[in-house]
Amino acid sequence: MSTELIVVRAFMGDQAVAKELLAHGFAPELMPTREGRKVAETLLALRKGGMAPSLENLRHALEARQAIPAHLRRYLEALAMMPCSPRLHAVAHLQLLQLDLAMALVDQVSRAIGVRGGAEGGAEIGRGQAGGPEGPREIQPDVAELDRTPPRAVGG
Repeated sequence: MSTELIVVRAFMGDQAVAKELLAHGFAPELMPTREGRKVAETLLALRKGGMAPSLENLRHALEARQAIPAHLRRYLEALAMMPCSPRLHAVAHLQLLQLDLAMALVDQVSRAIGVRGGAEGGAEIGRGQAGGPEGPREIQPDVAELDRTPPRAVGG
């Protein structure tokens, strides 16, 4: 199952889940496909207009703008067949989309630095090397500090 489809379908399934996804950063920019971005934009517009972001409302809104192309029709068919995921499952998949976007941006920056660094005679920075000589260990929390953190109360 596609992470994108899981998130979009969950957004359409329940108003409480849609609110939670919005609170966690649901946005068209997170969708890796152009169909997903178009659908997410339309769902947000429906929601802003006071309509429930259902599959039927989505289809009507897309048809009102223009005829639905074949690739978007296939996307809607896949959405219709997708079961609605529970809230936490949907939020986890939204976070995966956010992580994918962040990693793509890091890759872009790494390539840009590597290209410029190589042209200017500087050192190239590749994936996994951006943390300096110590690498990712510099940002790791001290385990002893974690042990001293008081536990949080359950439910609050």
